[in-house]
Amino acid sequence: MTLLKVRGVGKSFGGVQALQSVDLHVEQGETLGLMGSNGAGKTTLFSIIAGHVRPSVGEVWFKNRSIRRLRPDKVCRLGIARTFQIVRPFAGLTVRDNVEVAILFGSGSRDYEEALSERALRVLAEVGLEDRANSLAATLTLSARKRLEVARAIATDPELLLLDEVMAGLTPREGEEMIELINQIKLRRPLSIVVVEHVVKALTTLSDRIVVLHQGEIIVDGLPGEVIHHPTVRAAYFGEG
Repeated sequence: MTLLKVRGVGKSFGGVQALQSVDLHVEQGETLGLMGSNGAGKTTLFSIIAGHVRPSVGEVWFKNRSIRRLRPDKVCRLGIARTFQIVRPFAGLTVRDNVEVAILFGSGSRDYEEALSERALRVLAEVGLEDRANSLAATLTLSARKRLEVARAIATDPELLLLDEVMAGLTPREGEEMIELINQIKLRRPLSIVVVEHVVKALTTLSDRIVVLHQGEIIVDGLPGEVIHHPTVRAAYFGEG
């Protein structure tokens, strides 16, 4: 079953064409890698899917419903959650409070305090932060803030998870731990994932399929091994040829 469809999407900011005629799809249960150099349009595409930016042209469907005109909160409650490149938790709130806010945002309703706290702790256990539940988010390391960012996203109970460079700034060891965390989350939850990542090894390890964006256009869509060795990708992404 096709969960997400993007057809003919373009976006311009003034005279800058960020995306042009983008077509892609995400199947239920699939992990799709989104590859491209800085400025290729990856984050803009995420923002369009999540409702933070309206496309100039084109259409976006989620579970056969158009979502191109929906606000981010409406998109979230339909089942799409995203992380951000630059993590900005509520620094003055505890780690648990940050996750509780996400749960309420995703459900659109107020839960009983005890049940809400229990749900937040379960989510924190999934990402290995249960022992920091009562710490202020401002005290977390970058690696822990990245985990909290993932926790806030999955706390909304999504069907489609958009991960935007969750390994940026991490050490190689922390990156490996993040890969394992994402794989474990997908084993526990019925999720489809779209992941943006500049670490090519991480992207190929996580992805069932990879789409490559270059200057706002999709240039290759295929299996990880095929994409990495594709001459067009090696010329555009690695500067070969």
